[in-house]
Amino acid sequence: MSNGNQSENNNSPANWTRGLIIVGVIIAGIIGLQALFSQVMTPGTQTSMPEVADLINRNQVQSIIVRGDDVTVERKDGEVLRTRKRDRQHPL
Repeated sequence: MSNGNQSENNNSPANWTRGLIIVGVIIAGIIGLQALFSQVMTPGTQTSMPEVADLINRNQVQSIIVRGDDVTVERKDGEVLRTRKRDRQHPL
């Protein structure tokens, strides 16, 4: 007889809400880890966009790779530099 009550409890709005919250936390965790590892795994020295522009004007850049806002620059001498297209700014 308790089986009928148990199936009703499994379909309650509170259980659906809890399930959606758990899924949201998992997705946020995956996105956070991806962002963390993309920063950690990309080799190179941090630089600024004006410095990258200067290197391009002086014909010292071998290649540029852009992934989202992340920019990786390989100089002709083999040095790898990193920068961002936009600075991360807080809305406040």
